[in-house]
Formats: sequence, structure tokens, C-alpha cells
Amino acid sequence: MPNKVIKGDKGTVILLDAGTSLTTQSKLEIHYKKPSGVTGEWAATVYASDFAKFTTASDSLDEAGVWTLYIYTELAGGWEGRGEAVGMKVYDEWES
Repeated sequence: MPNKVIKGDKGTVILLDAGTSLTTQSKLEIHYKKPSGVTGEWAATVYASDFAKFTTASDSLDEAGVWTLYIYTELAGGWEGRGEAVGMKVYDEWES
């Protein structure tokens, strides 16, 4: 398994730490901003109670460069919000 995330990779697991339990969430997403500025979201699942998990498809990571990611969640009881933004470098196929 490579140490780098490569554009077009399929099956790469993205885990974001919420720092708190997500077990009572009613909605969980990872929101992203591509290097081009385009934004979107992926439906995520709870992993180990406090991580948001998404596994990439072949078209998920379609741009090389730095992606910005954060958790968006809605919890039972009406709270909704997002976590701290983090950067993830996605390499082009031939980039070292």
C-alpha cells in the first residue's frame, strides 16, 4: 500500500478524528474543497466511535493538489456543525 494518496486512487480510506463520539449522529459527511476551489461532500460512516470514515471510488479524488477536508455532522437533539479543517495532499500519478 502506498504512503501517498494518488489522484484516481480507489479504496483509499480517509479518516477524520472528531475528537468526540459520533455515535448519536443523524447525519455524517466529510466536506471537501478541491484544489480548483470546487466544493462537495461525501457520505461518511462512524469508525471507532469518534472518526468519520470514507472510502474513495476511482472518481473521488479527481484533482492533484491540496484538498481541504472537514467533518460535518448533525446529532440527535438538534446540534449541527463542523470540525476543524485539515489539508490532504493528493499527488498526480507521476509526481514524486
